[in-house]
Amino acid sequence: MIRDFTHRSDYMASRAMAEAKKKDQMIQKLAAELRKEREESKKKDAALRKYENFYKEVKLKALQRQKEQDKLLRLKKQSKTKPKSNGGTR
Repeated sequence: MIRDFTHRSDYMASRAMAEAKKKDQMIQKLAAELRKEREESKKKDAALRKYENFYKEVKLKALQRQKEQDKLLRLKKQSKTKPKSNGGTR
């Protein structure tokens, strides 16, 4: 009967070691996946910042063009509303 307990004890120890090894492998796998996800996330964040900056630049240029067009339109309207002088009387 003591021999049976020893056998069970050896079996339980080897099973526990196998479980621990399996858990360690799972932890290593998950850690590797996490590192990969973080790297991908950094790349995506960098790309997103790049496109956000590009969008801001385009928006700013469009606003500047609109201001220039508004200014030109005002100048045209002012020149049309001013009476032209002929330089003399009739």
